[in-house]
Amino acid sequence: AALPETPVGEPPLGAPAILLATLAGEEHDLGLRLLAASFTEAGWRVDARAGIEGPELIAVAIREMRRIVGISATFMSRRARAATVATVAGLKAAGIHVLAGGAAFSRSPALGQQMGVDFVATDARFAVLYANRLIRTATMKAATT
Repeated sequence: AALPETPVGEPPLGAPAILLATLAGEEHDLGLRLLAASFTEAGWRVDARAGIEGPELIAVAIREMRRIVGISATFMSRRARAATVATVAGLKAAGIHVLAGGAAFSRSPALGQQMGVDFVATDARFAVLYANRLIRTATMKAATT
């Protein structure tokens, strides 16, 4: 028998928020769902979207005022790679931090750097730790200015 899901309450008011996505054409969303669960357990507000077009992801991130977006990818064809590069560039131009993860980035550790992402997570735990660090650093900078 399967274990019951771990009950997770609503994140507190003012909890950090993250937008997680797989881009259009990505067939697998298991990593996305695992990442969403990890952020939720850590007290984040999570919006997870599978198979979203890059321009739509950028628009949602801006509209929802997300400071961090996570992109998960299992395989990157040349076309998917070009779409991801354009999406990352659009997010970065809007001042949004980008985390990346999944098998595509694990197979090619330099891929994230080539695409301009802020951090490539090797697993969900590191993604949460890094995102917490980004939020803490941004909060500290805002308090001193």
